[in-house]
Amino acid sequence: MSRNSTSSSNAVGSFNELRRICREKLQHLIKDGLIYDDPLKYLSRLESELKVYDDSGYSDIILIIHDYIRWARDNGIVVGPGRGSAAGSLVVFLCGITCIDPIRFGLLFERFLNPERISQPDIDTDFSDRDAVIKYLRDHYGTNRISKVGVPSLFKPRSAVDELCRISGIDFDQAKRITKLIGDSKTFDEAFKISPELSKYEEQHADVFQFARRVQGYVRQITTHPSAVILSKDPIGTSIPLQKPPGRSGTGELITSWDGEELDTLGYVKLDILTIDNLRIIDNTIKMLDDEVNFYDLPLDDAVTLDGFNHGETVGVFQFEEPKSVGILKALDHVTFGDVCSVNACIRPGVDVKQFINARNDHSLIKYAIPELEPILGETYGVILYQEQVMRMMRDLGGFSMGEADQVRKIIAKTANQRDTRGLAPIREKFEKGYLGNGLPPKKFNELWEQIVACQVYIFNKAHATCYAYIAFADMFLKRHYPLEFMCATLQVRSREIYIKECQRLGIKVLAPHINKSAVNYQIEDGSIRIGLSCIKHIGSKSKVITSRRPYSDQFDFLDRAKPNSKQLESLVFSGAFDDFEDRNKLVATFLERDVWDAPTWGEIAMGEKGALGFYFACDPLGGFEDRLAGVITSDSKQPTYGKVGGLVLKVKNHDAKTGPMAFITLLTADDEMDVIVWPSDYKFESKKIKVGNVIIASGKKTNKGNYSIKSVEVLNDK
Repeated sequence: MSRNSTSSSNAVGSFNELRRICREKLQHLIKDGLIYDDPLKYLSRLESELKVYDDSGYSDIILIIHDYIRWARDNGIVVGPGRGSAAGSLVVFLCGITCIDPIRFGLLFERFLNPERISQPDIDTDFSDRDAVIKYLRDHYGTNRISKVGVPSLFKPRSAVDELCRISGIDFDQAKRITKLIGDSKTFDEAFKISPELSKYEEQHADVFQFARRVQGYVRQITTHPSAVILSKDPIGTSIPLQKPPGRSGTGELITSWDGEELDTLGYVKLDILTIDNLRIIDNTIKMLDDEVNFYDLPLDDAVTLDGFNHGETVGVFQFEEPKSVGILKALDHVTFGDVCSVNACIRPGVDVKQFINARNDHSLIKYAIPELEPILGETYGVILYQEQVMRMMRDLGGFSMGEADQVRKIIAKTANQRDTRGLAPIREKFEKGYLGNGLPPKKFNELWEQIVACQVYIFNKAHATCYAYIAFADMFLKRHYPLEFMCATLQVRSREIYIKECQRLGIKVLAPHINKSAVNYQIEDGSIRIGLSCIKHIGSKSKVITSRRPYSDQFDFLDRAKPNSKQLESLVFSGAFDDFEDRNKLVATFLERDVWDAPTWGEIAMGEKGALGFYFACDPLGGFEDRLAGVITSDSKQPTYGKVGGLVLKVKNHDAKTGPMAFITLLTADDEMDVIVWPSDYKFESKKIKVGNVIIASGKKTNKGNYSIKSVEVLNDK
């Protein structure tokens, strides 16, 4: 919808409706005791924000977003708590667009909309089902009034050469060698500097390189923006060029030929509709529960949930699975929701994490350059973490208006990207003048300014940190109170080994896929979780056919009625889906006999299972030889010059060296994968033992490159 096409009468009507919605919602919150400060503060903030929306004419945008978010909630779609700076607006909160009260969490409206430099509001929203929301918009406004936004993809050195090699008919292998040498270089000069051998190819194919240099930077194709759609008052094709997206010409879908910046200059409203996996997990979990859980009003002081953060039990928890996050959480005493927000910002490079942890646990270690910083930095224990904190410094200490403070925030972000602080000189001068004018200690100014300059490379948007910390809290809340349902929902969205192991840690049994019992996806079965058929490689949508024709009396009945192709059959056999019918070794030997096998080894069965499921499950990849392999060198252990090396042979790459055949081998060890080599002098004696699927142990010697060569190989899993 174009802002410029909105009549003044419509604008007045939109503003009046927006004001009515906000005032009524605030009245209910005050009446029900659901506000966190003086009611007058809420009323004053609301009227102040409403004036900005009225002056800017952006009320209709807020109402459109309010409409499709309300529809999503009413139709059982989980809507994210907010994203980015929009959570700083009380109007946005009262409209139900976010569930983060900006006054409760100390968020700034001016970080979202600067009253002194008003620009189009940028409200990104996450949904558990993005496609359903876009379909609603098409149904509600008309398919010819909504379009996804195109994004120009430009020719870079590698893509330009690749395209011209194809057009010129250059041999595929040679073209591949050329583009590999170019790599991810941003310019041809950079590519030639890194790979001088490109000069040889330029001499052979001068025209290709000449034209490639000329087309670099030009549009290669228009791709689809991952989240943006636009609405138009009139049919979009009458005013904006549209085109079919690459690779999807048969779907009937169209995208704009112009990108978001061009559409912004024309006054079109861009709506950002996104999805994240964890909202799908939350949605799936809540739908499994008998209890009523209100995602939008969770008890943020819930001790059971916060204890989960304190113990670092964050597998499956949004944005907190990384070891750095876990380490910080476990180091804190009695974690609060505010700490969860802070840790979400702490993981950025440059933050003094040690000082944050120490000051958080011992308030006597909190350091303020001047006492006046305590109201600003108290929540993060003296460490600058948020952009909003710098904005408050500018206002409270330097006398800037909040609009000016927001401009400072933007300049800081720009200079941080350029790694250049010269753009901050005028700001420093004005800030110092205001600082001294407020009677603050002159000797402390340089120390304070240095802290502000130092934080420019890492400071984070507090509104965004709060929104995403809320999603993390919701994950932990569900995991702690409903672990079975949460882990099942997690596996439904992400079928990964880490979550299988987390189930084991939580005492939740995970059952192998079963041709007669498994659902399409993971499901709860008698207090356990059963792996779904669609999670098996090559099965996918075939799982619906398989489940619709059950039950099967044996593997032959399945073959007759389900009619799988060879890849599907192989995956089902290796996954264990037929284990109730026949021993898996016999099934492999019967249905999947290959010339290279005399009979399947245990290692081959285990590797086949991983290929089918994406992880080892019922088959121990090391074949029960952990005792024999105890103490062997691994990638995570100490690296002595000599020692025992062993594990499951995953890959063997033969190589003809000058002195004879040798091999590069990848082993699966108890910790991880490990690459080793066998020199020609040893390979002629060991080659028959080193086969994929064998579990071996050997004598190892560290090479000059840090890896190990092996000899005296013993096979532990004889066929």
